[in-house]
Amino acid sequence: MKSQRFEACVGIVLAHEGGFVDHPDDPGGATNFGITHGTLAAHRGSAVSVQDVRELTRAEAKAIYHRSYWKTVQGDDLPVGIDLVVFDFGVNAGVARSVKLLQRVLGVDADGIAGEMTLAAARAADPRDVIVRFGQGRMAHYRALKTWSKFGRGWTRRTEGVERQALLFASGAETGADDIAPIETPKADDRPSVKSQLRTELRKIVTGGAGMAASVLAASGSAAQPVQWALAGVIVAGFAYLIWRTWDVEA
Repeated sequence: MKSQRFEACVGIVLAHEGGFVDHPDDPGGATNFGITHGTLAAHRGSAVSVQDVRELTRAEAKAIYHRSYWKTVQGDDLPVGIDLVVFDFGVNAGVARSVKLLQRVLGVDADGIAGEMTLAAARAADPRDVIVRFGQGRMAHYRALKTWSKFGRGWTRRTEGVERQALLFASGAETGADDIAPIETPKADDRPSVKSQLRTELRKIVTGGAGMAASVLAASGSAAQPVQWALAGVIVAGFAYLIWRTWDVEA
């Protein structure tokens, strides 16, 4: 069962994430509600297309956030306010990275696993101090990325906005996501984008298709029959259509 704390925090995350985006420089690739192509595929246990990402529902996105992010960072057991910053950074830059940052702030072993020692240290700490120092560490991570010049402004706005919300939560204020304007904040890691991986795979396909066509023609020798030529043409045309459709969907 999803807790009230999760519902409050996921509403803020979703407000910052917005809807479908597919920025060519975003290492997360096609993303909707902050859920990347790879994350959706892992959740469903099967390959997914960019169109599947585009058609992702808010309900499924929340289910993914609860299972793969909130529960992993032990959101229900973290102090109020700290839960939001750790959850949000986990969504944007990876759960293990977010937990390690929390652990460094708390001065415990940074193994990326939110265990009892980490939770106990979080409960014993001043939540406002942890939230502020966590935000400083988060910004240091962003500034070290090669995409900082492109996305730094959005990451800064998101970090500051989430920090303000977290401090209000820690002080006992009841706030929500109604006044948060969605902003484009691409995933903050260095994984290759879906498009860059796609280009690599397409090169393999084209090379394989050309080799197949050449094999068909070579099999007929110098007196290639019309059937062989037609078959080779179909192979080449098929691969050309596949490439065109792939880029059309990715556009």
